[in-house]
This record gives sequence, C-alpha cells and structure tokens, in this order.
Amino acid sequence: MSRATLLSGAKHTHLQKAQQYLIDNGIYDEEIIAVWCISTENIKAASLGPFAALVALPCFWPHLVCLSPCVITNYLVTKEVCEGTIYVLGRKNLYTIIDAEVGGSSSPCPCVGFTTGRDSAMQELSAIQGIAVNSRGEGCCSQLRTSHVTIGVPFGSPLANHGKSGDQRLNTHFVMLVEEPEKAARLIREAKEQFSKPIEAEIAVPVNAMMMERPPIAGVPNIGNNEDDHVNKIRKLKTLLDEELITVEEYEKKKAEILDKI
Repeated sequence: MSRATLLSGAKHTHLQKAQQYLIDNGIYDEEIIAVWCISTENIKAASLGPFAALVALPCFWPHLVCLSPCVITNYLVTKEVCEGTIYVLGRKNLYTIIDAEVGGSSSPCPCVGFTTGRDSAMQELSAIQGIAVNSRGEGCCSQLRTSHVTIGVPFGSPLANHGKSGDQRLNTHFVMLVEEPEKAARLIREAKEQFSKPIEAEIAVPVNAMMMERPPIAGVPNIGNNEDDHVNKIRKLKTLLDEELITVEEYEKKKAEILDKI
C-alpha cells in the first residue's frame, strides 16, 4: 500500500481516524491516497464570513444584537464542525468524516437544532460529474473567503452539502474546504481516471475473449487444421449456449444456417 499524502494541515492522527473509519464500516478493499483537514484560515472564514455584512453595515447592528444568541451559536457550531471534519480520497471513493461535539442543553440559542456526534458520507469516484477550484484570492476581505474545491455529485448523493435548494436531496455539489485547491482537484481527477481504467478493461474482457481462438468443443465439427470463419462462428455460438446467453433452439438454428454455407 502506498503512503497517503497529508494535506491542508492534516496530521497522522487524521490518517488514523480515516483508517479506523474504513475498518469500522467494513471497507477493506480501499486504499487511502490523500487526507485533508480544514485549516485554521478556512475555519475562520467559514465561521465569520457569513456575518461580515452585518458587522460592516451599521444599519444591521440592532438586528445583530437581537440575534446575538443565534449568531454565537451558529459561529460555535460551524467552528466545531470544521475542526472535526476530514476529507479522505481513496482509490474508489471520496469520503467526508465529521466528528464534532456541539449542541446540547448548553446551547445559547434554543431555535437552532443540531446533533452531536459523528457523521460521514461517501461517493464513488466514477459518479463525480465535475470539479471546480475556488482560491481565496487577495484583498482586504480575502481572510473572510474560503479556499475550496466544488465537486459535482448526483442528485441524492450523501456527500452533497451545497446547492440552490434547501432540500438536501436536491443538492448537487460537495464543497471541500481545503488549502491548495488546485492540487486537491488534480489528485481527485487522477484518482477518478485511474478508477475508471479497471472498469473499462473488465468490460472489454468478454468481447476480446470472443475473438480468441478456442480449443475444439464437443459437439462442434472440426474441419482439419485450417479452421475457417464458419467454424469460429459455431464455436462462439457454443460458448454463448454454455453461458446460457442463448437457448438450445437458437443455437441449433444458427448452427444449421452456418453449416449450410460450408
């Protein structure tokens, strides 16, 4: 097994958590390529960014004061969830694992509902529909913008966490808050391409096998050492019959038609 790459500030403990997740879920045929955690810069941007407009515009300050319990709760929840999130890229799937201890009776805002504990989701690489990169950029507000990769996933994907709809089932994007998003996108694309290759080869095997010469089969005439196309066709028919892909009647009918041409 090749050594996994630790990115965006991820440490060996994050890799161990990813490995334990695979074991706990009975995923023994996966190989971890890379692990990311959410950096301090992205945690700050994700936690404080949504409130930048409220702080910058004095007309919103009264609303900010009235909603301060909800604002504080939202900040604490977002920060804790980001700190407990890791992203894992495997040879076959992309995973997100969230282990956050937030909420409970001590929440300053009773109207915000959330759970405590571990959440996780995964998506097969072959189902990824597109990858976009969004760097943090520069400027006075750059520290309040996240650096992330946006990945297109199918409707209903458990990995989807972003979209135009409030309904989770209709979301079609997965946002990874990572540093060096260009590198993350490249690793995911390469893993997706490598995962697709064995599938294509596996599909091609039966087709190629039909074109290979086969030894004489019982019940099929063998015309000397120079077998012509007619005999090869009969052997292919016999193979299809043995694999129950055609019926005996279809086999006998097609064989008779080929023998009539010899």
